[in-house]
Amino acid sequence: MRVKGKETMTAESANLSMWINGLVLSGLGAGAVLSVRERLKKKQWRSAGAKTTLPSPLSQAVARLVGTAGGIYLSLELLFSFLGLRHETWQAYMPLAIDPMAAFSLVIAIIQPYGVKVWEFARRSVAARSSARSVVKASRVRSNTKSKKRRL
Repeated sequence: MRVKGKETMTAESANLSMWINGLVLSGLGAGAVLSVRERLKKKQWRSAGAKTTLPSPLSQAVARLVGTAGGIYLSLELLFSFLGLRHETWQAYMPLAIDPMAAFSLVIAIIQPYGVKVWEFARRSVAARSSARSVVKASRVRSNTKSKKRRL
């Protein structure tokens, strides 16, 4: 009976592992599609005034995504080798049969355009606040100098 229970447990865990693999891969695929879409929008915005057109913006966006992920992967590989860390320890936590550092690099590359969007929004809001404060300060200085002139 125990043997059958163990066999059933391994079959159930294999089924669960297969579901997790499918979910992770579909999540990565959906993220990649959304990231490529965002990169296409950014590329069209950048090249709106350009006189020459690119043959395929989609291929440019995919190439950028893969290039960014590759750069992140190489940087992580150099960091791990410099620090003397073994990335085989990640294998125990990854249900997929892919290199965990490559998957992590791809996830970071997918998130990157949205991080840039958030960064630009934060920069614009800080700049707007600082310009509003400088306008308020300037108006206070003007009103103070007018009141001093009236007193004299």
